[in-house]
Amino acid sequence: MATLDRSPFAGEYRVRYQRGDEAIRWHNGSRHGITAPGEKAGHSDVLDLAVADEAWGLEDSRLEQGLSPTMVTRPQPQLWVVSTAGTVRSAYLRAKVEQGRARVGTDRRSAVAYFEWSAPEGSDPADPQTWRGCMPTLGHTVREATIAHEFERLDLADFCRAYLNWWPGEIPNDWQVINEAAWRVLADPSSAAVDPVAFAADVTPDRSAAAIAVAGLRPDGLGHVEVVDHRPGTGWVVGRLVELAVRWSPCAVVVDEVGPAGSLVAPLEAAELEVVKPSARARAAADSGFYDAVVGGRCAMSPTRGSTPPSPAPPNDRSATAGHGPGGG
Repeated sequence: MATLDRSPFAGEYRVRYQRGDEAIRWHNGSRHGITAPGEKAGHSDVLDLAVADEAWGLEDSRLEQGLSPTMVTRPQPQLWVVSTAGTVRSAYLRAKVEQGRARVGTDRRSAVAYFEWSAPEGSDPADPQTWRGCMPTLGHTVREATIAHEFERLDLADFCRAYLNWWPGEIPNDWQVINEAAWRVLADPSSAAVDPVAFAADVTPDRSAAAIAVAGLRPDGLGHVEVVDHRPGTGWVVGRLVELAVRWSPCAVVVDEVGPAGSLVAPLEAAELEVVKPSARARAAADSGFYDAVVGGRCAMSPTRGSTPPSPAPPNDRSATAGHGPGGG
């Protein structure tokens, strides 16, 4: 507000501070306001301009679905989607980026404008020349010394996402949370779990792929983890989990009902599988426990099985997989 008060627009507006309805109301009838990101965003409003800031935090298109009806009656509405690059969960923004890049590569004209400032893949993240190539504000509102300090302070992946606009997969050696060395040292091709085992399924935020994992204990007491199956799409997951449950009688089948895999819960329960739906607190505790087990070397993982779906065995016939974990054939 201090900036507006010093501008030629001083006196042309008043500010509404009511909680939940904060806004700048202009004397000509226009209004700038803030809305919560959700499917009811802008509900009952009529908007000429909507700005989705920090769009990397959106996992789906609910915000845009809420805003679109508020703009259909306006003669020249605009929706601005503004953000740095996102994470593996930023499905909404990632789709916008891919669509924008595809449009730039064609000669087709449309009402969509796409602007991107990102460092070329393979650039040196520590080189100020890289920064100058993708930060229009550098040297104007942001000092080079500030970016140098950020490079020293942040993890490489966080710096590359926030300042170079690199996505996961574009960042060199981008291992999140668990580092590569700690994970790869757990590889044991001979590792196998014994009863009881637990299965879990998850789906990528954009629903392009899904995976089923198994966890259990080995005969020596160490934990065993393994990706049993991973394929494009989600239509195969329920049938595969039912097959595995019949074959292994697991102690648990776990699905996060508030995440992208939540749509699997109803059909799994319709197939008479009891699904464990962990709370946020239980998930946090499980994540922490898994991290501690990995860095403490208290579990092993099979790096070879699970890359292709194993052949099914007769119901409850475990002799067909003697000496192998659930990923074996």
